[in-house]
Amino acid sequence: PTERIEHATVTDVRMLICAQSVDESDPTLGFFHAWVDEFARRTRHVSLAYLQGTARDLPDNVRAFSLGKDRMRGPRFWKRMRYTVRFWWYVWRERHSYDTVLVYINTEYVILGGLLWRALGKRVAIVSNKKEQGWKMRLAAAFADVLLYTDRAATAARLPRAQQIAAGVDTHSFAMVSRHAKPGSLLFAGRVTRDKKIDVLVDAVVRAAKRTHNIHFDIYGTAVIPADHAYDQALRAKYIDSV
Repeated sequence: PTERIEHATVTDVRMLICAQSVDESDPTLGFFHAWVDEFARRTRHVSLAYLQGTARDLPDNVRAFSLGKDRMRGPRFWKRMRYTVRFWWYVWRERHSYDTVLVYINTEYVILGGLLWRALGKRVAIVSNKKEQGWKMRLAAAFADVLLYTDRAATAARLPRAQQIAAGVDTHSFAMVSRHAKPGSLLFAGRVTRDKKIDVLVDAVVRAAKRTHNIHFDIYGTAVIPADHAYDQALRAKYIDSV
């Protein structure tokens, strides 16, 4: 593995990062905590707005603010109004603390704050691999200076000012070590969702198992949204007698 660069070059950038979660225990977005940590090491200051979870163990130059979505009670419309007002209040209060905005996935942040950021002269970047259709992504893109994506099938890839970025693995956290896996063993680790096409993998394993008994497939992951849970149940119902 490569060694972590402990003395990264610090730029004179002050960032506002908007994300859904920076909770390390989040089964899907726990990795984003490391992103914030890395940005903090390379910029002067980071303001952080996040929807849910708990932000812990962040660097001293990070000021985090929870919109409290997971702690609100009441009708869905009322909850949305409350954390929307909290978001507007926060980005206005912190307006002198950032010059650059990075929005991760949730394009709604740009739809809500885009006009203000444009008026204040803030630079805005969106990171999104969503394949959503309709007006949300296009409207958010109108307020963004750059759209960043890794998947060429993403909606952002087909819009102006789009730029593809690399996807990699943090070799400091996931170092290569000696392992003694049995031949024919396979592992899937990630979110259980239809986009991952886990059914294709399971189907291939089932077919291969008919020709050899030396094959084993482990799935480690979590269903997050209702559509994921439905997909998970469909997988279990279809393959429960085959695996």
